[in-house]
Amino acid sequence: MAQTLRLAVAQSHTLSTTSETLAALEQTARRARSQSVDLILFPEAYLGGYPRTATFGAAVGARRPEGREQFLHYFKDAVDLGDTPDGAGRKWVDKELELPKGGVRGDGTREELERIAKETGVFIATGCVERSGGTLYCAVLYVCPKEGILGKRRKVMPTGSERLIWGQGQPSSLRAVTTTIKGVKLTLASAICWENYMPLLRQSLYSQNVNLYLAPTADGRDTWLPLMRTIACEGRCVVLSSNQCMTKSNLPSWITEHNGEEKAVNGHSTNITPTPSTMRRRKSTYTEEGNEIILCGLKDTDDVAVTESSSTNGSPPASRLRRKSTYTEDGHEIALPGPKSTSGVFQKPSAKPDPSEFVSRGGSCIISPLGDVLSGPLWDDENGLLTVDVDFEDCLRGRLDLDVGGSYSRNDSFKLTSTSVTADTAGSGTATSSDKNSSSLSAFLSTLIPVGLQAAAFVGIFLVLRTKQKRVYRPRTYLETLYESEKSKDLPPGKFSWIAPFRGLDDEYVLNHQSLDGYLYLRFIKMLTVICFIGSCITFPILFPVNATAGGTGKEFDLLSFANIPDNQHNRYYAHVFVSWIFFSFVMYVITRETIYFINIRHSYLLSPFNAARISSRTVLFTDVPVEYQNQEKLAALFGGAMKRFRLATDCKELTEKVEERDKDAMKLEGAEIKLVQTANKRRLKWEKKNDSRKDAAPAADGADAEVALPGARFMKDKDRPTHRLGKIPLIGKKVDTIEWTRSELRRLVPEVQKAQSTQQKFEGKLLPAVFVEFHTQQAAEAAYRRMTPRKDPKMYPRAISATPKEIIWANLRISKMQRKLRKLATTTFIVLMIVFWAIPVAVVGTISQINYLTDKVPFLSFIEKIPSQVLGVVTGLLPSVMLAVLMSLVPIVCRWMAKLSGEVTLPAVELKTQSWYMAFQVIQVFLVTTFSSGAASVVTDIINEPSSTLTLLSQSLPKASNFFISYIIVLGLGIAAGDLLNIGALAMFTVIGKFLDKSPRKIFNRYITLAGLGWGSLYPKFGNMGVIAIAYSIIAPLVMGFAFVGFGLIYLAVRYNSFYVLTNNVDTKGAAYARALQQLMVGVYLGEVCLLGLFAIAKSWPHVGLMGFFLLFTAIYHAVMRHALKPLTMYLPDSFEGDQISLFATTDHKSYDFKKAGVPPTEAQMGEASKFGAMKANWFTKLWDPRKFKSHSRVQSLMPDYPPPQYTAEEEALAYYDPALTSPIPRLWIVRDTMGISQREVKDSSEVVEISDNFASFNEKGKVVWDYENQVRLEDVPIWEKRVDY
Repeated sequence: MAQTLRLAVAQSHTLSTTSETLAALEQTARRARSQSVDLILFPEAYLGGYPRTATFGAAVGARRPEGREQFLHYFKDAVDLGDTPDGAGRKWVDKELELPKGGVRGDGTREELERIAKETGVFIATGCVERSGGTLYCAVLYVCPKEGILGKRRKVMPTGSERLIWGQGQPSSLRAVTTTIKGVKLTLASAICWENYMPLLRQSLYSQNVNLYLAPTADGRDTWLPLMRTIACEGRCVVLSSNQCMTKSNLPSWITEHNGEEKAVNGHSTNITPTPSTMRRRKSTYTEEGNEIILCGLKDTDDVAVTESSSTNGSPPASRLRRKSTYTEDGHEIALPGPKSTSGVFQKPSAKPDPSEFVSRGGSCIISPLGDVLSGPLWDDENGLLTVDVDFEDCLRGRLDLDVGGSYSRNDSFKLTSTSVTADTAGSGTATSSDKNSSSLSAFLSTLIPVGLQAAAFVGIFLVLRTKQKRVYRPRTYLETLYESEKSKDLPPGKFSWIAPFRGLDDEYVLNHQSLDGYLYLRFIKMLTVICFIGSCITFPILFPVNATAGGTGKEFDLLSFANIPDNQHNRYYAHVFVSWIFFSFVMYVITRETIYFINIRHSYLLSPFNAARISSRTVLFTDVPVEYQNQEKLAALFGGAMKRFRLATDCKELTEKVEERDKDAMKLEGAEIKLVQTANKRRLKWEKKNDSRKDAAPAADGADAEVALPGARFMKDKDRPTHRLGKIPLIGKKVDTIEWTRSELRRLVPEVQKAQSTQQKFEGKLLPAVFVEFHTQQAAEAAYRRMTPRKDPKMYPRAISATPKEIIWANLRISKMQRKLRKLATTTFIVLMIVFWAIPVAVVGTISQINYLTDKVPFLSFIEKIPSQVLGVVTGLLPSVMLAVLMSLVPIVCRWMAKLSGEVTLPAVELKTQSWYMAFQVIQVFLVTTFSSGAASVVTDIINEPSSTLTLLSQSLPKASNFFISYIIVLGLGIAAGDLLNIGALAMFTVIGKFLDKSPRKIFNRYITLAGLGWGSLYPKFGNMGVIAIAYSIIAPLVMGFAFVGFGLIYLAVRYNSFYVLTNNVDTKGAAYARALQQLMVGVYLGEVCLLGLFAIAKSWPHVGLMGFFLLFTAIYHAVMRHALKPLTMYLPDSFEGDQISLFATTDHKSYDFKKAGVPPTEAQMGEASKFGAMKANWFTKLWDPRKFKSHSRVQSLMPDYPPPQYTAEEEALAYYDPALTSPIPRLWIVRDTMGISQREVKDSSEVVEISDNFASFNEKGKVVWDYENQVRLEDVPIWEKRVDY
């Protein structure tokens, strides 16, 4: 598709005043608009004027007063644009300079030009004489109809006498300006007049990928057109050149009145004074059709034709440079009309000026990228307008064989160094303005500063409150719900004295005082820290110099990335290839080593006596149990003497509803009792405060109303008793007394529930296809779990082992095999669709991180170009990072819900499925979608203009997308680490929010004894994806890994403290979440290798593609073999830790048990003979990865906690794996004791239906419910205390 614009050059001349010239400019712009012109160029010094013939009274060593008078007039005619003498650059463009009292900088010329451009819709480039301070500058302004002023450049080298009146402009203004008009991307720059004779200046513009070259001039000599054609051909760019056409009558009076003896013609001095005879052309006449007929030369001295050598005013010889012509037989030359182009037909002038009157004849022209004259040169037309339609794709077509700013520049041999202009200033994908460079540093600082300040504040508050808020920051040191062996040793109370003892604790302290999961999670964060540190040490010394010295266009952080390597530096890619081999091999080594460490510590921990003795370690949950096996005889025959007991699951749906109704009514009664007592207590406090006499009123005498004589009756009113309505819809239904109604309901429900529980405990209800089988030994349970499979008889699915009763999702036991398959399909489909559609908001976030690159395609975002860089840094750095973190926090909630709906029967299984789904979300959305949306946003304009270059543009921009992840890592590393350390949620709950929410002693007690847990399904993916990002970007943008090292280090410190002193493990995956996270880290290795492979392929660097492809194949083979070999060891337990681990390499008995063929229980079945290949494979695996060969095998033994084996009562063993509805006791109520005796009376009345107490809870002087847990002698004395049983 052609990229066509209509361009124009105006051959206008300056009028008597600047206001008149501006009016003429507007008229010309409107005329251009009527001809559908998109961009117009006006001549050099059009506003303010080019002072032709003026001498300014100057001679070497002398200046005359009349010359100073001329300069005064000229200075006043110049325009004031509000810029500084040094040139404020972007600050002036963006109107960030300080405003004077009037509110406008300058004389309003800028605003007037912006108005004209906006109203006409024409992009205006015009020359002007600008005054700033006491100096005049020759300048060119770029005025966009949408954005206003985009830039301004001052002439850096005035010519000849111009140096007397014009100062030298700043080289920084040589930067090109990039904009888009009608979908055509323009990179335009200007060289003013004889600046075009400066080869290095031209090259500096070519190097910016200029495709529209503006050359406003005052030179009308015959040498100018060849120069313009050379520039167009040399730069493969469209050239517009505009010169004023002026007669002597057009000169201002301040020049003609003070004219010196010497004259300047066309802006350049000459010592020859032209005479009429040397300036006149041959005589001519015009026909009615507009043809100019040149009469043959007369032999009169007045009619001498101008020869090539006789031109003294700089104009071209008439016989050479006029339009095409033909000669008649009589010797008359007939000048033909111009070509029928958009420049129009040359009109017959009404009155042809005398050629001797011209001080500048014009010569404006438009040249194609191949050097062809598209229109012009235009002579002797004081208000001429040339227009031409230009296809800017001709610029690219021309670069097939010549690109002096790229392939033809030979940067390896020749180097142009500019103090102000670099190749990435424009034309490389920036949009709208000349200074759109990387905002990586500002985004980094704008993220680091606020997040760092917040982190510093959080840490400061933590240091102050750590000793004061013991329950928030040190609950594991004293909480009575923990065993003594689980409590952590308290640290010194000082603000800083605790740090040294804390540092002295080993990470294994978590293993001995919390859980295996907690220890492995801490180790995971530490491992990521080490990977990033070692990776930084490997990549920084090699890749930073390789990238930074490549001579690319990168700035700030981009300078250190892969994107800074230009196309002619492919040999540098070898560094990336071999460094990636080293680093990715190191990562795979760490993952393998940690997997084997996990195997050793998991086997040692789970086979330890304290764990092996637990009922859960000896119990396997089977689902999809056939009907014929839902009885004692069949199960006993199947499992033989290894089975200790079994518990068939019964359908407790109706019973569960009754239990929930009973418990709900009990809690409603408890709340009503507390409300009744609290209302009376508040009235008592109010009367006592006012010294009301009613507080001392005596009880009624004998015979009076008995109710009045009850304790505290004088503080109560009938309306105080709580009431509610029985309707299911609020405010509808019969109104009843809550206390009396709940008591009556409990009298009905309690015996009903007890009867149903007794019945179903005998398995007399509807049986479900699930059974809990408890074996005598852990080895027997593991053998059954390992060998049985739903594909072989008796087709029972060994769904879980070592799951405690609290971890069972009892409602999902009712799901049949077919229902589970359909649920799994539906929930997986939902997650996939959510991943797809979640990409929309995530892509928006990624786009925000590069929003400054979208302003030319989204006009309403144009205000972003005018905001300060610091604010832009916040918008592109901090804002999307926070938005992404908030957005992704919602995903694990949905994933857990879907995992439960899918039919998972244990909470650990839900967490593991959540971990897999959420990790997929993290990698696809946070990494891939954000990377590509961020990278694509930065080059969206270029992709739209050049779709065929999409891959190349993305390859250049994707490494730069790493800047977003630097901000993201800062938010996670600093912000989350400090937030976790402060534990702001618990702090707020225990100090502020809890006082409003906890209105009963039950809520206060539960909040006090409940430790916060960790959700492995959301934590591992969050930080695992950070590791994936760091690994994937390790070669492309190594700086990411450096920031990841710092971020993980901070997270490690926060997690370490909380694991020691604050948190617990609510869902025990037995380390399985850690093993899964290790394998998920391989995604980073694959992505890193694939990205490098793709970047090499896009660059067509085939040797590097081959090397990277080879290593990718090696990685896939190694990972597949390693995973295949070690997976059984991560899933199952050997019979003993010392000698049986390697037996798991032989997988012949895994999922192989068939009761019909074996005829014996699975615990007694013999392992089948391995095939020759299977034996060889197991032997090979043993040689490579035998866990006993690693140091961790012997070391983990010394790390095991020395807990005593758990002891169970007969009742606890018998009721272990019953549905909670079958064993749920009648709730015990706990109300608040008052001094009036009301609570004691209520305890007495309610005790008839439910156990209730008012011990250990009271009202404070403000009437708030309090439980003085600090002075509680024993936590076991609390009325609602429940014994902890570790199944």
